Amino acid sequence: MLRLIIKIYSSAITRELPETLQSADSLVPWCTLLVQILQKSLAFDDYMKLDPETRERQQWWKVKKWTFRSLHMLLARCHKKGHGVERYAQFSENFLAHFAPNILTAVLGEMDKIIKGIWASRHVRQQMSIFSADCVKFQSTWTVMKPHAQALTEQFIFPQLCFSDEDEERWTTEPVEYIQRDIGDFSEEEKVNPGAAAQYFLVRLSGQRFAQTITSILHFIYGILVGYKSDPNNVAKARQKYGALKMMASLSDLLMGKNSPVVNQLEQVFIDHVFPEFQSQFPYLRGQACELLVHYEEMVFSEQSQGIIFQNVLRAVQDTELPVKVYAAQSIQFIVEYEAISEALKPHVADLMKLLLHLTREIDMDNLTTGMELLAVRFSDELAPFALELAQQMTESFMAIMAEINETTEEEFEKKVNLIQAAGGILKTVAVLIETVEKLPAVLAQMEPILLPVIGFVLQGEVSELYEETLQLPATMMYLTKSVSMQMWQLWDPLYNIAKTTDYFQVEEMFSTFDTFIQFGKEIFIQDASKLHQVIDVVRMILEPSNRVNSEDVPYGNYLAETLIVHLGPCVQPFVPELIKLCLDRLQDDSKELTIIARTLLLESIIHCLASFPVQSLAFLDSQKATSSFFFLWFRDIDQFARVHDIKLSILALSAIITAPVQPFLAQHAGDLVNALIKFFEKLPAAVAHRQSLIAADESEKEVEDETTDATESSEHEEADGDLSDEDDSFGFGYDVEIGDDELAEDPDFESCFEAVDPYVRLADLINQLPPDHQLHALLNPQQQSVLQSLLLTAEANRRNLVTAN
Repeated sequence: MLRLIIKIYSSAITRELPETLQSADSLVPWCTLLVQILQKSLAFDDYMKLDPETRERQQWWKVKKWTFRSLHMLLARCHKKGHGVERYAQFSENFLAHFAPNILTAVLGEMDKIIKGIWASRHVRQQMSIFSADCVKFQSTWTVMKPHAQALTEQFIFPQLCFSDEDEERWTTEPVEYIQRDIGDFSEEEKVNPGAAAQYFLVRLSGQRFAQTITSILHFIYGILVGYKSDPNNVAKARQKYGALKMMASLSDLLMGKNSPVVNQLEQVFIDHVFPEFQSQFPYLRGQACELLVHYEEMVFSEQSQGIIFQNVLRAVQDTELPVKVYAAQSIQFIVEYEAISEALKPHVADLMKLLLHLTREIDMDNLTTGMELLAVRFSDELAPFALELAQQMTESFMAIMAEINETTEEEFEKKVNLIQAAGGILKTVAVLIETVEKLPAVLAQMEPILLPVIGFVLQGEVSELYEETLQLPATMMYLTKSVSMQMWQLWDPLYNIAKTTDYFQVEEMFSTFDTFIQFGKEIFIQDASKLHQVIDVVRMILEPSNRVNSEDVPYGNYLAETLIVHLGPCVQPFVPELIKLCLDRLQDDSKELTIIARTLLLESIIHCLASFPVQSLAFLDSQKATSSFFFLWFRDIDQFARVHDIKLSILALSAIITAPVQPFLAQHAGDLVNALIKFFEKLPAAVAHRQSLIAADESEKEVEDETTDATESSEHEEADGDLSDEDDSFGFGYDVEIGDDELAEDPDFESCFEAVDPYVRLADLINQLPPDHQLHALLNPQQQSVLQSLLLTAEANRRNLVTAN
């Protein structure tokens, strides 16, 4: 019953902290109860006779777990004045001043029991570390913790990082589970990892209280390393060295930072204490030596050290111990950044790819697939001769994983997730592999029949979790070959059926495949009207308000409509009224709020119709009594048409409209239309210059890896009251908010269908083709006629420049 009560309280404060639960009247009794629970001793004789796994399942430890979670949720609402959620400001001040210090004192008491050898469950040890770590930044709780900081590091954190009997048993009997636990995320319920939580505590302690803690921590680590070196056969000291190396891994960002007191000595530390362990008699030290390379990826090793690293990692990936092979394989994606190692790896890269593929299959995790992708990109020339063999092996591994997924039960959800991720990683690597043979059309053609069964399996089996990775394969092959083979067309019906029949239409995942089918298979669409009807149906499914499609996916319907108009031209003309009607209805639908981007693209779909079929489009708008409202929306939002593509499209459409046979609307609004046309022409030069500057910057910009925020700077951010700003609270349990610009911004990688179109020349061509009796000039005032004439002069100049350039 008590466990249920605490779980209910924890649930009540998880999403938000209600005002009634912020008051002292609520906090005093609840916090008193929670502290009493966490202090309750469970070390009675009968209880301690049980084996650890049985103890883990006992109700009291579960009550304690939920108690710590509740206390952590209260602490998580606290923040420094001026930061965080304002409605918690008063609560934060009160809790930090009157509750948190006493709670932390109780937690430290429980940690002291663990230090003295009293058993505690994994969940509770994990929660202790998390709670204490998040107390480090506040002055009120740091004052309580500071006298114990060194003892906590050496006697609570460090022992949890050392290699234990439990670790050795799992390493020996269940190496895959050992790897999954060690690499896993300790914040997930299914992956309880007190050691990883202890590392989190160490990072907070050393990073946020750098000046007060780093010296003693480094002295302690160094003492362990030296102690092992004096007695390298001592098992106890070997296990302690494992813990010291784990601490080094946790502190990598700090020790490589500009304020690090040992930054210039790190390579020597590796030479003296890490490199020798590549050939250690203790396999866990061999693995840890490889793992440190991952954490210190930004270190600049000398050429001599690079040679040592290369030889030993190459040896480690063929170690007899599976965890060692995995840690070594993980390091490959980082050590290839060294030019000397990259060059030395070239003769081995095909074998390495096969090994990584085998290990991925063996551990059922996607941790190594990033390395495979990187090798495929970096060594494309070396892998090209093996592309077909690798593709065959990857598809076999993929199908084996899918067979294993089909055998999982509902209770094995986490296993299924890991398998799905591993399968997705393989597909991503295949996509990169396809690109490595871009210039080998014969190899691409041979690769297609190898991959089509995999793609068909995912589509026909409706494995929705893998649609994105799977559909990247046909889209990439069609794009590279600029064609759609008859075998590839076998995927069309399953793809359309998924879009048509599934409860949720994954528009974003399927868009690029539909798009490339239209671009490079237009002959089939022209010949087979049923397929064209199906594409229109897909556009309809996206644009019509529906629970099957998110409103954020509406732009993809507009992109497909644009592709249809651009590539199929006259074939689309019978569907123009429906396309316009779909866009008008969505623009006028009040039930689903549209983003600015979605509204702009809906307008652009209609503008595309006007540019290609002006007479028919104007007539349909008029029949819907929507002409005036459409042009009002277009010209009202004219500032949203900021990209070169948008401006050119608008110019082409307005040019087509004003030179179309005179209709009542044109006769009444010719001046407004020409004014809009002039405005778009005025916007064009600046937009072109902006795009060219972005392209130039994009081409000249070197790839720069994201620099890890130097945690040592946090000591400089301490404020007057000693609390660290919440802005520095970037590790672990914060809430991330993604903020995006809700407008169509210029993208240097965007390939516009109007890239080669000169809007000045297009306008001049249309005007020059006008019949003598066309009333355009009669409908314009002298100033408009003058501007129009200057645009025609620019067109002639552009023609001459083009001739000269050719």
